[in-house]
Amino acid sequence: MSTVPILPSTLTVTALFNSINILGLRFVKTKKLPAQKANPQTTVTSNKTDRSFYLQGVKKLAKQDFGGAIENFNMALNINPDSAYAYNDRGVARYNLGDKYSALQDLNMAIKLNSKNAKFYSNRGFIRSRMGDEAGALVDYSLALAINPKCGKSYLNRGIIHYNSGNKKEALADFNSAIELNPHQAQAYYNRAVTRSNLGDSNGAIHDLMKSAQCRGSL
Repeated sequence: MSTVPILPSTLTVTALFNSINILGLRFVKTKKLPAQKANPQTTVTSNKTDRSFYLQGVKKLAKQDFGGAIENFNMALNINPDSAYAYNDRGVARYNLGDKYSALQDLNMAIKLNSKNAKFYSNRGFIRSRMGDEAGALVDYSLALAINPKCGKSYLNRGIIHYNSGNKKEALADFNSAIELNPHQAQAYYNRAVTRSNLGDSNGAIHDLMKSAQCRGSL
């Protein structure tokens, strides 16, 4: 029987990262970080603020300099240990270096500090699934979608877990939602094609395979 492949995917970096002009590192006004006071017991002897260290880390993260990004996020957290975004993005960097356990710890802290951010739950779900904790991942993806029903990656990744657990109809519903949110996502069409095939919908499967190929530019 065909199985839905878990194709290469990446952790979702915070929405804040997406609002940065990489060349100038300036925040879009509506996405600007709130002012935060430095920890008076900081061990960093520098006139730089936690936000400046954080911005440097984000820039390095964008360049895939994960080790350098972690160093900057560490400095930001030394000054302000309550920065949920710094924990989240350090977790992203650590995951990309293969340190899944530390990445999970960082996402736990990010969620502890900010339990209303859907992408934090989606990221933790992603890490949990890669650590074999599919039940925990399923819970996190569902929490992410309860906070933000437009979190497309959560639908896609939750659908994969449903499929691999034998819940084909639930998987189909999630892939449908992922496609509604992003009708140009080849992976979602391919996964839905395999799901439809296993549910006996051959015509629907062929249609989705063609759409997947179109999205990949191979047709």
